[in-house]
Amino acid sequence: MAALIDHIASATGDTVNTLLDDGLPGKPDDPEHTCIGMMVENLRTLATTLGGDPSLMDGVEVGNVPDTE
Repeated sequence: MAALIDHIASATGDTVNTLLDDGLPGKPDDPEHTCIGMMVENLRTLATTLGGDPSLMDGVEVGNVPDTE
């Protein structure tokens, strides 16, 4: 399916933007390496792709996942 999507994008001059579905952004020690960080990254991608302003997510604290220890 990815090859078909890439082919269509190439033929139409568009680009393909992919949302994260199971991979967290950044590296394991990065503050954005959380589920909230993944949601923020996806919302940034959606906003940009739809012609919106991705800065709407600038104030979201992505590292606020409580410790389980």
